[in-house]
Amino acid sequence: MISFVVRSRDEEMWIGHAIQSIIDTCGSSTEIIIVDNESTDDTLEIVNLFAKRFHNIKIFTIPRGEYTPGKSLNFGISKVSDTSEVVGILSSHCQIKDIDFDLIKKHLSNEKCAAVMGKQIPVFRGKKTRMRYIWSNFNIDKPVVNPVENIEIDRHFFHNAFSFVKKEDVKKFPFDEDLSGKEDRYWANKIVDSGREFVLDPNLTCLHHWTDKGATWSGIG
Repeated sequence: MISFVVRSRDEEMWIGHAIQSIIDTCGSSTEIIIVDNESTDDTLEIVNLFAKRFHNIKIFTIPRGEYTPGKSLNFGISKVSDTSEVVGILSSHCQIKDIDFDLIKKHLSNEKCAAVMGKQIPVFRGKKTRMRYIWSNFNIDKPVVNPVENIEIDRHFFHNAFSFVKKEDVKKFPFDEDLSGKEDRYWANKIVDSGREFVLDPNLTCLHHWTDKGATWSGIG
């Protein structure tokens, strides 16, 4: 069984699309953990529209002064039901496009594999953009084990906007709660240094929508 963790802060534009994409591709009984960072727009109103009908949606809040990306992930994953061994992480401005549970299971059945990352397709106001900047890391047509970031730095590339992790591995190797960003890259390095691996598989895809607050967007192609 797979549960999802979705982090949010003022994401009224896309969070409904993100939740609906989980329901459409994974089923209406899928557990969804929302970790909100004191949104001041209509984010929580939209989440509650879904929660009133789909009772496996659970909402938690981390105050703005206490938030870090790693802390929100560790907290959200700690709230996942015991019946879920795998946790999907989805950005609140992403929509799942293609998902294959057998493929995810196949990757994670390898004891060395701690996580699987899907391919992200950047979309700017409805227009698909060229694979530049960070997006060039996703310009592949077959799975890659332990991909390295396409910049002049010795750092493995893992991106939490659309990924799947083993819950027990996050307990053993938690995300760094002191980092203000790139917690996913540093986590991946920790996984590889421990002798484990992760996989980027382009057969799992999502649309990653532009927002003016999105840290991933380094330019518009």
